[in-house]
Amino acid sequence: ERWLVSLAGVPAGEAAPGQAAAAVLALLQRMAGEGRTARMADLVVAHGASVLAQEAGLLPAAPTTARREAEPVGIHGLRDGSVALGLGLVFGQARAEVLEALVVAAGGAGARHVEPAVGRALLVVGLSQEAAEDLRTQAAALGFLTDPADPRRRIFACAGRPACGSARIETHRLAEALAPFLRGGQLHVSGCPKGCAHPARAPLTIVGLDEGAGLVVEGTARDVPLRSVPEARLAGAAREFLQKGEI
Repeated sequence: ERWLVSLAGVPAGEAAPGQAAAAVLALLQRMAGEGRTARMADLVVAHGASVLAQEAGLLPAAPTTARREAEPVGIHGLRDGSVALGLGLVFGQARAEVLEALVVAAGGAGARHVEPAVGRALLVVGLSQEAAEDLRTQAAALGFLTDPADPRRRIFACAGRPACGSARIETHRLAEALAPFLRGGQLHVSGCPKGCAHPARAPLTIVGLDEGAGLVVEGTARDVPLRSVPEARLAGAAREFLQKGEI
């Protein structure tokens, strides 16, 4: 049994269970050595995923078959007749006490384990259908996303102010306020130009600046904003843009 390690979405190498943590730490240290603005995607472009993997002590990755991306949120049948309950993390984050409450509830529902899933989600595995439906109600009360159509599934937001010292705006509060106005595309709310939550392009990126914030259309948090607004007017300006646009 081995762990597959991907760098910026690129399968890079494999590691035995006992070596995976050390390899990941080595990769993180390698990235940290490039400075605060470094991104693994940039290192992959500059050096190649295989080179970085070899430096970290990973074994070559076996060829993999591309899989169709699936929506993790919902109830999914398993081969043994049980089901897995997929829950979304709001903006990919959750407080420790909330996660603890979920694990306790999952144990009470008879789950075998809880595991992370691609797409900023958690899977509670080994439930009966009835237990999954009951747990879904409890999870919603804890603040987890239980509807795959929830617009917050399409919003990328970093921790923001005050959790991050680099952030210039309160990303979560703004993202929550704008979610009802998001029609079908993606929205990125970044506390600063680093763009940690979503380094890629988005139809609309709101980025915190020293004075207010900028609105970037079809770009990243590092790009020049189309428009800059004071923080006091930010929510209204972004809402107006979403209502007029096709995002």
